[in-house]
Amino acid sequence: MPTEAELKATLVMLAVGMLAHGLSYRTATGTAGSVSLIPFIAGIVLVPKWPTVAAILISVMTFEARSKREPIKAVFNSVQFTLAASVAALLFSGLGGTSPLEARVLRGEMLAPLVAAFAAYMFINRAAVSAAIGIASGTDGWSFWRRLFDTAILYDLFALPLAYGYARAYTDLGAGWVLLLSVPLIGVRQLYRALWELQRSSEELLQILVKAIEARDPYTSGHSQRVAHYAMIIARSIGLRHKQVDRVFTAALLHDVGKIYEEFAPILRKPSTLTPEERAIIESHSERGASMVATVSQLEDIVPVIRHHHERWDGRGYPMRLSGQDIPLGSRIIMLADTIDAMTSDRPYRPALARDVVIAELDRMSGIQFDPDITREFLESAGRDELFEAVATYHAGSAPEPDVTRLRDRARRVRIA
Repeated sequence: MPTEAELKATLVMLAVGMLAHGLSYRTATGTAGSVSLIPFIAGIVLVPKWPTVAAILISVMTFEARSKREPIKAVFNSVQFTLAASVAALLFSGLGGTSPLEARVLRGEMLAPLVAAFAAYMFINRAAVSAAIGIASGTDGWSFWRRLFDTAILYDLFALPLAYGYARAYTDLGAGWVLLLSVPLIGVRQLYRALWELQRSSEELLQILVKAIEARDPYTSGHSQRVAHYAMIIARSIGLRHKQVDRVFTAALLHDVGKIYEEFAPILRKPSTLTPEERAIIESHSERGASMVATVSQLEDIVPVIRHHHERWDGRGYPMRLSGQDIPLGSRIIMLADTIDAMTSDRPYRPALARDVVIAELDRMSGIQFDPDITREFLESAGRDELFEAVATYHAGSAPEPDVTRLRDRARRVRIA
């Protein structure tokens, strides 16, 4: 049976955990951000027994009930948090970890049990989320696991010493100081939320800009958003990490931003062949778009990608006739995605090409127009089927217009708790 000191510690960490969980907020996709990991791990260290597991379960269930989440999601979250806490507590005790309530100090030899318990908790939590999202979305859960790792690794490294500090504060300073130290959790949560909202606002402004450009040409409506989605799939297919995929996505979304200038409007609507002068104007859009994007300091790294997205592997592209590996990687990905969208979309002079015809053309132009390694890896990966399923959805008669925020959030969906 738990002692009076253990029950008191459990109740304190339950209060802090419920505060942290209560400060969670929902994103547009129903995911949530939370700092409850810190008091949860501290509770496991202080009382690696069933009362802590029960306290975590109560905290999660209270939050789920308050959020009015769908029953199946509420049950899943409750079960996966309880399982993670149970394994972490057993591992901490099994490796010789001693509660500081007994030892009165967190000794150096407790480092290994603490790290092991933390790693087990995070592994089970992330694995469960990855598997669930993979099943729900019909995609590979491993790719979601990688994105979860990329997104939250710094947060995890920051959370472990904070959890240690919470346990140490409780034993050395008392329950009152622990509750006082919980105030910074509000600041951490507010910062996290502010960053997320700033990012969402930036993406919505990009959507407005892209839609303004594509309004000039009814035949390319949704083009930039589709290319961004296809480029994201291709980038994942060749093994790029989450942050790289994210930057390729943004560059693809803005690859045609240079066409916003007025002189492009009549050319984009022209149904007949372009004159050499008109083609020169059209080909200037990559340079002009790069110049526009360069004015935003946070997008500086994707300026070369936008400038060179019409370069060809054989050096016959524009604006600088780069060839091979001299072309930025993101540009090579966007060239492939851009061409796929062009071939799979109806044009005034021809209907959309069939999937087999598109694949044959990509294979034929590999090493000529496209990077042969990227083309091969993409065509041999599961991403090929994913991309053509997206093509079919976008070009179906009832398909909704693609939404940038939804696509990007789908790519990095994560619940941190």
